[in-house]
Amino acid sequence: MDVDFEGLVPQAMIVLRSQDGETFSPYQYYAVNCESIFGLPSNPTMSDPEQVACVTGQSSARRTSINFQALSTARLDAAQADYATSDALQAFTRARYLRLAFMRFHTLESAKDQFGQITSSVPPLYRVRDVRLLARCSCNGHADTCSVDAVADDGNLACECQHNTEGTNCERCAPLYNRKQWRRGISSARPNVCLKCNCNDHSDRCHYDATLDSLPASETAGDGGMCDGCIHNTEGRFCESCVSNHFRNANVPINHPETCIACSCNEAGVVGSRVCDIDTGACTCKSRVEGRDCGLCKPGFFGLSADNAEGCEPCVCNSIGTDSAAGACNGTTGQCQCRPSNSGLDCSSVSYTGMRFRE
Repeated sequence: MDVDFEGLVPQAMIVLRSQDGETFSPYQYYAVNCESIFGLPSNPTMSDPEQVACVTGQSSARRTSINFQALSTARLDAAQADYATSDALQAFTRARYLRLAFMRFHTLESAKDQFGQITSSVPPLYRVRDVRLLARCSCNGHADTCSVDAVADDGNLACECQHNTEGTNCERCAPLYNRKQWRRGISSARPNVCLKCNCNDHSDRCHYDATLDSLPASETAGDGGMCDGCIHNTEGRFCESCVSNHFRNANVPINHPETCIACSCNEAGVVGSRVCDIDTGACTCKSRVEGRDCGLCKPGFFGLSADNAEGCEPCVCNSIGTDSAAGACNGTTGQCQCRPSNSGLDCSSVSYTGMRFRE
């Protein structure tokens, strides 16, 4: 930015800057004698791109204007880099608020021209006639224009962000575009566009994790994206896996809202928690239980119960009274398949109905 102050300049003045309008720090000092007024060297050689200097020569009573240029040739030389690639230059030129602090004014004695004549007769000898500011929005290379911030509604300007960025200054990637770390746009050839994370349409936000990125130094290659807040019963870095008690629905693509289906396991018949196979949906059954959902006792067992570590009790059938051809007992009640002459749960009772005896 360039700041032009026009009027009768004081003996000492400070240009200050701020990002929040409350905390201000010096941007540049002006004085007829920097050492005596501010304790700083006069007109130092620029050695640091963020150096705050004190200059003389612009605070004479004979001067009527002061110019401050944030991005001077000397500052560019100190950075040994161009503006687009220098973090230090970017940081130094940013300011949302400016303040002019008049520290010491000319008196009738000090306000003399080169011939020793007093330049004014009205003390204190200073005045401000015009301040001109030439600046631009700081959009980090991710916007061509800026306009009044409709969201903040405070009259300040906000960048109209491009390249999948957002923020007042396009200072971060949009929520779903953090596959690579945010970088400033350098040029049309190196726009450093924020790249979309692969969340399989199950999340609308992600964050960048450098430990996951195989090529963190690259602007485009590699992938450090980690999806956040996966929905549709998915989880994982890319929302590519089903959460517990769900399995992959092979009938739909992975980005479908119903890609993960809830397991339909019978709680009484499964081992441990109700977890099914992530690919087939088949449940893990107890030793005496069978079926896709572990809801049936195996042949020879009955009475499925969650309290039974093996799931079911063995059938207890009388071998003489049971019809061996009919199979095992009923899997629910435990009722054995009795011969016509027998009855009872285990077929151990003999029925004499319909039988004739010799006299």
